[in-house]
Amino acid sequence: MPSGRATLNSLLLIATAAAGPVLWILSSNLTGLAGGRWATSPLIGLSFFVLALGLFAIVMVVSLMTGAFEGNIITNGGGLSTLLFGLAACILIFGLGTLFQFLYSLDTARVERAASSYLFLIDSSGSMQQNDPKGKRYDAVNRVLEDRDMDFPYAVYSFTTYLEEVRSLGPKSQGAGTYTRASNGGTALLESLDELVSRVKDQDALLGDSPRVIALTDGQTSPFRLKSVAKACNDEGFSVSAVGLGDADSGLLEQLALATGGVYIYIDDISDVNEAMEQASVRNADRNLLDYRYTPNRDGWLGFLRILFLFLLGLAVRFTALLACGRNDSLGLGIPISLGAALLGAILVEALINGLMLSSGLADLLLWELLCVTVAFRTARRRSMPEQFNGNSIQDGSSSFSGGGNSII
Repeated sequence: MPSGRATLNSLLLIATAAAGPVLWILSSNLTGLAGGRWATSPLIGLSFFVLALGLFAIVMVVSLMTGAFEGNIITNGGGLSTLLFGLAACILIFGLGTLFQFLYSLDTARVERAASSYLFLIDSSGSMQQNDPKGKRYDAVNRVLEDRDMDFPYAVYSFTTYLEEVRSLGPKSQGAGTYTRASNGGTALLESLDELVSRVKDQDALLGDSPRVIALTDGQTSPFRLKSVAKACNDEGFSVSAVGLGDADSGLLEQLALATGGVYIYIDDISDVNEAMEQASVRNADRNLLDYRYTPNRDGWLGFLRILFLFLLGLAVRFTALLACGRNDSLGLGIPISLGAALLGAILVEALINGLMLSSGLADLLLWELLCVTVAFRTARRRSMPEQFNGNSIQDGSSSFSGGGNSII
């Protein structure tokens, strides 16, 4: 196998560096558009298919433009042969992504349980005066409880810069009371959630084994306590589902929901609050390879699986890109770089999302970019003999050898 020092293809570096974010946005939008109609497994497969196909096309175009393309590195065939191999590899990656997501989401030990109690955490900050002047968010509380038994326990809290108890934790038969509160002050969601959990965590007889917080807010809040608050919820067994209205911090709310086993639902108008609150009360978080997961009891095992599956998918994407390079010497350095890029990318995704609880979108973008830009590194051709040896010379890249007045072609 040809080997040698590493070189950097500047044009390919520019092209692949630009391709990473573009392919990430494209795959994210496609999966988002299909989200209401497709299951999670084929969506993950589609994400990696888009990455592999887009990267293959860009690398092959650059290779052809610069004259670096030599042929199929597997069969020594031409461009058409390489194109067919590339398409087959992309389809295989789609299948692998779908399979790995299916395996990652399996949890035979997990039994989906309905919420045993509700803790409504309702935003009463100043902005809600404009977004919900008639207090429909409080009406939605009663709507959610319509089909629950009379002994079903719940509590209602409002929050601004501080937490206020509106209805104490107790069965539905205790009565609803008057919920409406004046809208004023800031939006201290995480601090209020932390205090709420502290207040009620010892009331096990009423909370049951699956208490759920249903939070509604339209504001921005500081993310710095996100990890500690999510851990507190998980330690006490509280799932958190969130409804974001208008200018709500969707990224933070989604992180909070997924990290605690709940769901995030966005609405742009308060008229949709009834349906949103109902969904938040009954839906549970999905688990996928590119986002947060709620698995406090088996987190280490699932972390290993995510790294393994993303490593294998990244390796497949990198091999597809090597096909498009079309250079007989591309495997020399391409294999170790592919192994390193795929492994580093997989570890980064796991560490940034479930380790540091940073944005899953940022972690996925870094993975996409890492798999793309490392294609620009390749192996330079190594001369098999010195250019000058005892009066003889070898012309690198040609088939002629001259020396002593004779030539062999």
